[in-house]
Amino acid sequence: MRFENIYLELDNDDPGQQSAQKIIKEHPDICNIVLPQPKLRDYLKENTIDDLYNLLVNTKSWSKTVDEAAWTMLKSPQFIDIFLKECEVFGLAGEINNKAQIYLENCSRLSKEINGGISSKGQAPTAVGKTTLYKIIGKNFFADDFIILTDRSGKLMLWKERDAWKGKIILTEENHATKATPETEAKDYQMRIAKSEGIITYEVLIQDGEGGFVTRKNELEGPYVFQEATTKMYFKDEDINRDTVHNFDESTAQTAHIINFQKNKYGSYNPKLDRLKQFIIDKHKKIQQILKENIPDAIVIPFVDRIKFPEHLHRARRDFPRLVRYIQVCAQVHQFQREMLTEEEYVKKYSSLIVDSELLLKRTLSTIEPTNDKAFQSLLIENPEGTDSTSSKKRILIVDERDFELIAKYVIPDLAKEYTQLPKVMADRYDLLCSKFGVGEGFRSMEAGEVLGVSDDCVRQILYQLEKKGLCTVNKDSKCYKYQLNAKNVTTSNFGLIKLEEASSLPTTASTINNEPKPLPTLNNIVESPQFRQSQHSTEVSSEPEMEVENIELSDDLLERLKELNATNPDEN
Repeated sequence: MRFENIYLELDNDDPGQQSAQKIIKEHPDICNIVLPQPKLRDYLKENTIDDLYNLLVNTKSWSKTVDEAAWTMLKSPQFIDIFLKECEVFGLAGEINNKAQIYLENCSRLSKEINGGISSKGQAPTAVGKTTLYKIIGKNFFADDFIILTDRSGKLMLWKERDAWKGKIILTEENHATKATPETEAKDYQMRIAKSEGIITYEVLIQDGEGGFVTRKNELEGPYVFQEATTKMYFKDEDINRDTVHNFDESTAQTAHIINFQKNKYGSYNPKLDRLKQFIIDKHKKIQQILKENIPDAIVIPFVDRIKFPEHLHRARRDFPRLVRYIQVCAQVHQFQREMLTEEEYVKKYSSLIVDSELLLKRTLSTIEPTNDKAFQSLLIENPEGTDSTSSKKRILIVDERDFELIAKYVIPDLAKEYTQLPKVMADRYDLLCSKFGVGEGFRSMEAGEVLGVSDDCVRQILYQLEKKGLCTVNKDSKCYKYQLNAKNVTTSNFGLIKLEEASSLPTTASTINNEPKPLPTLNNIVESPQFRQSQHSTEVSSEPEMEVENIELSDDLLERLKELNATNPDEN
């Protein structure tokens, strides 16, 4: 008797698996693996993701429906691991952290905030695979929202519809390493504004059809995610601190890994593999549809005050919000395994995290002038508790520490390198300069250019990057700048999460604002300060307790004015 279809349900015990493997081997064209969610969870407790995919790739189909598979993955704690394994089905070898980061970056476009997207640059020499990685993830896991541009002109955004790129991922295949021109500067400026503000506004002059001209306002609104692959070695500070920069594995081991994948691709043909690829594409279309329909109104990180982050570089002011955004996106992807509250439920449960807005406003006004109650009341929102009927419908997603653990695994190691290590190309050039000049010996940029074999502009960029990392010191006293190399002193950056028991003494953001602050210096405090007394050559002691005032520097004119005020109104503050 010939069956049209055979359906096999996953089982954990060895006899059951052996029987299933035997049936699959004898009837591969009609076997279907059924993956009910409880069975899949049980299977993965005893087996690896590799075991599952080795089983699936040799069968006709592997799920009752795409919808069920999508929901199963969204509810799985191994979501990221499953995605990384699916990348290998499409031939993406290695680059574990880059793949996980790019997936989260692409999901960041699903935000209520127009500037909520995380943009990135893939930086590596040619043929390393940066564009391929972006393309394969974009085309197969975000098929409906992925746009590829070979290049872009400075006028690209002038005529787009307002929402043409909203919720989209835009990849520029190659940002050419050319010298700066007015047009390239205009393109880069557009990108900076788009990434920071989430909206670009233009006013252009167009013909009105009657021989005249009118002004037309055009806007291009986010959230969107911009990606670009480039062979550029250096970026402007204004660009680098708005993006995540992905550095790719250039090792011989990675090359061997890629070649093995290529041999498998060209050495055999498996029609089941094509069906598996299409299933993965359809499943992720459904996953993205579900995530689009369930965008939280707010994503709260209750433990944000416990996150440790280095503060010695200015770029930390943009890097920390980007790290927070990664954590939020990770929670958003895992939202069906996380706590989701209404606004009312959130206020009841997390009241300690809520800032007293009235107190904050009153304190802000008090720094400008003595608080006028009427003026203060006029600035308050009526009924601050809110009676908006939509408030009960708002969804507040609570981030779990498991989200931070995933980001610590896939994102923070690469981010920490930006603070503690040089990229490979720069490290090689630093070592080459050290072999020629040594540490502490002076040299000129022209001499460094001869050693490195690069142009004057390029060597200045190299020395500037080394100076920013503290590995080079420049002496600007002489007519021709002289440089000297400093020894490497790389330490582990202060990234991580403070343990709960250690964080009990740390003030939270809300408690810092809600607690009573120290009083601000008054005129009497300043007049009675040691600096002011010295200016009057007086030894009088004030009848009021003196407040300690640190680092107050007063100009001569201001001191004279204060003397007059103190003489005419000695009792007034």
